[in-house]
Amino acid sequence: TFAAIGDRGAANISRWDDDGQRAILMLPSVCAPHCSSTELTSESMAWIADSVSALNEVATADRLGAFGVSLGTLGEHDPRLLTALTRELKGEDPTRELETIKPDEGWSVVGNGIALEVRTETRDGRARVERANGALRETIEALPQRTSMHRRAPVTDRMIVLTFDDGPDPVFTPLILDMLKSEQVKATFFIVGTQAEREPALVKRIANEGHELGNHSFSHADLATVLKPAADFEVAATDRAIETLTGKKPWLFRAPYRSNEAAEGPLDLVALARAQGHGHITIASTLDAHDWARPTATQMVTTLVTAAEQQNGGVVLLHDAGGDRTETVKALRPLIVQLRAARFRFAQVHDVMGLSIDQVNPSVDSSAVQHATWWSASIVIRGLGVFAIASLLLGMVRYLALLLGGLVQAYRERSIKLTTSSTAERLQVSVIVPAYNEASVILRTVRSLLGSEGVDVEVLVMDDGSTDGTADVVEREFQNEPRVKLFRLRNGGKSAALNRGFMHASHDLIVALDADTLFYPDTIARLVAPFSNPRVGAVAGRARVGNVKNWLGRWQALEYVVGQAFEKRAWSLLGVVNVVPGAVGAWRRQAVLRAGGFSRHTLAEDTDLTIAIQAAGWRIEYASDAVALTEAPEEISALLKQRFRWCFGVLQAAWKHRRAWMQVRKNPRQALILMPSVLLFHIVTPLLAPLGDIAAIIAIAGGHGKTVLPYALSVTAIEFLFSALGVLLDRARGTLLIDWIAYRIFYRWILFLALGKAIMTAIRGSAVGWGKLERSGNVMFSGRPASR
Repeated sequence: TFAAIGDRGAANISRWDDDGQRAILMLPSVCAPHCSSTELTSESMAWIADSVSALNEVATADRLGAFGVSLGTLGEHDPRLLTALTRELKGEDPTRELETIKPDEGWSVVGNGIALEVRTETRDGRARVERANGALRETIEALPQRTSMHRRAPVTDRMIVLTFDDGPDPVFTPLILDMLKSEQVKATFFIVGTQAEREPALVKRIANEGHELGNHSFSHADLATVLKPAADFEVAATDRAIETLTGKKPWLFRAPYRSNEAAEGPLDLVALARAQGHGHITIASTLDAHDWARPTATQMVTTLVTAAEQQNGGVVLLHDAGGDRTETVKALRPLIVQLRAARFRFAQVHDVMGLSIDQVNPSVDSSAVQHATWWSASIVIRGLGVFAIASLLLGMVRYLALLLGGLVQAYRERSIKLTTSSTAERLQVSVIVPAYNEASVILRTVRSLLGSEGVDVEVLVMDDGSTDGTADVVEREFQNEPRVKLFRLRNGGKSAALNRGFMHASHDLIVALDADTLFYPDTIARLVAPFSNPRVGAVAGRARVGNVKNWLGRWQALEYVVGQAFEKRAWSLLGVVNVVPGAVGAWRRQAVLRAGGFSRHTLAEDTDLTIAIQAAGWRIEYASDAVALTEAPEEISALLKQRFRWCFGVLQAAWKHRRAWMQVRKNPRQALILMPSVLLFHIVTPLLAPLGDIAAIIAIAGGHGKTVLPYALSVTAIEFLFSALGVLLDRARGTLLIDWIAYRIFYRWILFLALGKAIMTAIRGSAVGWGKLERSGNVMFSGRPASR
């Protein structure tokens, strides 16, 4: 007969089988690491110290004549055991290795009951090992202690405690309260903070009708998986909500997703420990109706009554919110009736724990300041939710409208063939290039203009007092080129240089571009083609980023593609264009002169003149196939500088033309479409988009996720579709979408910072200079224009 030693369980020192054969079963000893000294009496401690250890079991087995010994369950034994046996076999002294008993890495469930407490303190045990008559004998002096979950307050005497989680709900909670009142049953409601914030009257009714209040976190978050500060907020915020509404402290707590009476994993212990940190008593359930799985009312009643009979009572887990609880409501009355018929009596948690309701829900002083703080926070969270939904809906409508308008206009463009080089008469075009310290890029720009096809061009380089030799570079390179004219001016700003260029231009059709821009051979021909309509005063071309060197370049390139693929096309469909860009635009001299030329009073002279020309009754067209490559800032600081100037200039232009808003009868298109589009694209959208994101995040964290999240996901999906179709429509590189998520999250904040600075500067009335950007000269031709 073999003796099994070192295993967990109740000790059975020896027994005799019926057939008289001797068998020895020795179960726990050294299983001491799995025990807790708090459960042991002095007699049991003495018994463990004298009898139950692996060494002593071996000695006992030898004394009783066992043939040998074996481990009961491998892996469940005392970790010291194999070390000791190995040293014994080698003839070495194992005494020192046996003196310290390490607790294992698991946890113990101690006691019985519905009130749970986690004890995370651990300590080593101690043993005294002696050798007598050639054999070792061990005496355990201190048991090791490991993490444990202690249970107390068992449900006895056929008591039933009804508990409801996730509420209150405006539909189901009142029905449950009415039914409990009619049956004269008191229950325990574990309140979710966000639901309390939405339904304060129901929280008050629960307390006023004598039901217990418990904390079920603020947003029904899993306290074990969120960061500890977030878990602390979940518990504390719900406490404050219930205290403010009822004047009662909710000491009872139930962790979302972890209501069982025994820990099934380490995360259960984490959730309980975090609630304990706020002084709460975690209450487990022992009878689960699983109403979240949507069983029928009959199935729930049968399940609960059967389980209650088996356990002689218990804590029933039901839900009054979190979904359709119609079946739960239907099951409640027959459940109460059948349990009463089976001689069960209904109680509350405080009855099981031997306390009064005032001890689990004590009164607290709720000051006016606390009330004001809570309701202010509630209003703010609600307001953020409304703002988030409003901004998301606005964004959704905007994207869908632009998508529809852009696609319609793109179809119209493909159905109208604009003739260029095939016309019988070649158009004469003057091209103005204002330049200030552009020596590094000016030559490539002029060469690209001279290579234009289908038109006859003269190029006017207006050197605006450059200090880097820009004029000298142009003069040396093109001194024998009659189509290039150089004008040396005093530094007066870009608008002054452009106006001087219009004075010296030989032709009525004038193209203006920045000195860092490269034109394709057919860009000018396509840009001036819409002037065949005598009502057209200007034409906006399509700018593309030509220096896509890094992630910042890709983000700007994607912004340009999406903005022009849909936004400009959509507004062009309505007969307005909010800006003819300085990088690629064409003007009718007569329209510009009547509008007063380029203004020096705004930093966005192109936007200013665009508004003025349309106010004078001229049309402005968008030529999507007139493509130019422009240089975008390659560093964030340069981008912020550029966008600040643009935003501030748009604010100036909008203020300058503020009377246009009132001229609905005289120029309805300008008042109702043009001016709103200027503010919508340049001010409102970049301002609201990131703020809407923040509001959505806060509203979701505040428990309004079910309301806000569908809108947020829908807008994000539409934005991506918008971007992808824009890339497809303008035949841009698909690689621009690689880091779309990062572009969506971070790029709008860069624009927001620039816009915020511009708004604050405008409010203060500070003077703002032009802010010249350094050129890198990295613009590269990448084949033919994407529109071909």
